[in-house]
Amino acid sequence: MFYNQDDLDNQYVLGEGRSGLNRPIPLVSVSIAVVTNRMQQYENIDQIVSEATRIKKVCKSVNGSIICGNEEAV
Repeated sequence: MFYNQDDLDNQYVLGEGRSGLNRPIPLVSVSIAVVTNRMQQYENIDQIVSEATRIKKVCKSVNGSIICGNEEAV
C-alpha cells in the first residue's frame, strides 16, 4: 500500500507542491472509461468519442479509482 492509515483517513498527503511549500496533496486515483461495441454499434468515430465522454463523466463522479464501461460499471 502506498498510503498509511492517516493519509487514507485525511484523503491527502502533505508534500511539497510546485510552489515549493508543503501543502495537502489529494490521493492519487485512476478512472478508466471503456467503450465496447458488444451492446451498441457505432457508425463513426464521433459517436465513439461522445460515448467515451459520457462514460468518463460517470467515472469522474465516483471518488477513488474505478473502471466504467458503456455496458456497466466494473
